[in-house]
Amino acid sequence: MTNHLFRAKGHGGRITHLLVGYDVLTSSCDPLDVATMMRPVCRYAAATLRQLHETGGVTLAVVADTMPDRDIRPALDVRGIGALFGDRIYQTSSRKRRHPDPQLFPMLYRDILADLQVRPEHLVMCGSDIEHSILPAARGRIRTVYVGWQSLPEEPQVIVTRIPHFEKLPALLTGEHTGADAPELATRGTRELGAARAEGCDA
Repeated sequence: MTNHLFRAKGHGGRITHLLVGYDVLTSSCDPLDVATMMRPVCRYAAATLRQLHETGGVTLAVVADTMPDRDIRPALDVRGIGALFGDRIYQTSSRKRRHPDPQLFPMLYRDILADLQVRPEHLVMCGSDIEHSILPAARGRIRTVYVGWQSLPEEPQVIVTRIPHFEKLPALLTGEHTGADAPELATRGTRELGAARAEGCDA
């Protein structure tokens, strides 16, 4: 099966949009920022997003599982990355459905695809929350990248690429990784990039 990776501007390619889960931009080691009432975006994550924006030519969007009185926009602006997303910021706090409704995230992803006017095969979703970010997206046939080290459930139709940390994403999407450690993005089953390990804290 042909591996249609998103490529940098010089390579061309089919992946045109990247949807990032807010969970993958933060660290559980960090306390809530009292000014924004959200966990702060890590510096390395902000730098990676700027790299993707500047060299990739991909349209960035972000999705967050937020409480009704919370908003990730101030936290994005603190790191100077809010403008990278424009109005492509999606939060569960704006939805009529609430936890534990099992249709909350599947319907959210369908609405995101419609709003972005993109087909699932042209979108990559990257997150670290298996239950909310990864599985609903993968079940909807969105190309999915899991950042973390936990085991993923075995489902025949679930396609997931695993990377150990968010900084690996640009190299994966631009096809710079070669050799035995290079996974395919959207083939079958789970593909791993390197030895998965726990993230260190980096605010």
